[in-house]
Amino acid sequence: MLSATGPLVAATAWIWSRYDRTFAGFPDPLATLTTVHFAITFGVLPLAMSASERPLARCRWRDLGQWLYVAGAPATALCFALRTDPLRPGAVELAAAVVFAAGFLLWAAFMPVRRGPWPYVCLVPGFLLGVGYTAAHAFGWDYLTIPQMASVHGSLNLLGALLLAAQAPAFEDVAPPTPDLNTPVEAGDRATATFADSHRVVVGPWSPEAFARVKAALLGYRFYPASVMVRRTQFEDEGRAVRVGDRLGLGLFVPNLPGLAPLMLPAIVEVDVAEAGDERVALGYATTRRHYGRGVWRAEVKRDGEEMVLTVSYHVRPSRWFVWCGLPVYRRFQLAAFRAGADNLRRLAA
Repeated sequence: MLSATGPLVAATAWIWSRYDRTFAGFPDPLATLTTVHFAITFGVLPLAMSASERPLARCRWRDLGQWLYVAGAPATALCFALRTDPLRPGAVELAAAVVFAAGFLLWAAFMPVRRGPWPYVCLVPGFLLGVGYTAAHAFGWDYLTIPQMASVHGSLNLLGALLLAAQAPAFEDVAPPTPDLNTPVEAGDRATATFADSHRVVVGPWSPEAFARVKAALLGYRFYPASVMVRRTQFEDEGRAVRVGDRLGLGLFVPNLPGLAPLMLPAIVEVDVAEAGDERVALGYATTRRHYGRGVWRAEVKRDGEEMVLTVSYHVRPSRWFVWCGLPVYRRFQLAAFRAGADNLRRLAA
């Protein structure tokens, strides 16, 4: 929530400061600095902090540090907005700035340095400079000027935030949902579906060995590569082969901001087709209520002369507001996912 409000305030401050060189009663350069602070410290940085924690075990000290950060950042901004003297912070604002910086330093102290120390090498001195600047102006001490702070403190925080975002863990750290057995099936109707597709592609030349590899992958629902989707299956949890009625927990990956781990759309589906023979294999499922799109999915690989042919058919109708809002983007990911799955089977066949 903090990282979502930051860009909104930053954009408002930027537009207003370009209009009359003020924002909320403060003249430039404070108006322009509001844009920078809210874009980086309230926007990029908390999002990068959260993304960096995703695969880690919970730690109460990191949790405390992040809550101090989340509370201290808007408290400092509120005190800034209520200044009686635009160029001099009060004692409450100084205290809030100390809490704000202490929160980040506590969080950073308990973060494992998994991919190099460089984000923290930039951010720690950047935050200390910010607290020092606030304290110096509160007590009337000589300290760095605003241009000097912008070039040193601002540059360090920007570089550190971008490095932290770039080092956020990738999708393989994210687990798919548990294949819940209680969610009702809601497969929708092909007649009212938003998309109804059927794809037929040649996987490769026929051979019993290649078909065995493709068959094992399809019956294990390893159709998609792990870069597109992760899954957890009821039949693997129970140590047996797939059968009709089994549930799958799926996680479709959607690209995030540059440098951040992708977003995962979780879903639960129920297998309604599981057929295996010497020259044909098929797997299909119907969606449950815990899915971002209602519909069915069917995949079949069979021998056609001296070739193995893959046929995938499905229909889907979005069941979440965010999918409706991003419908063209979702459609693009949907088609790209099929191509990635077909290529995955081709690699197995080869």
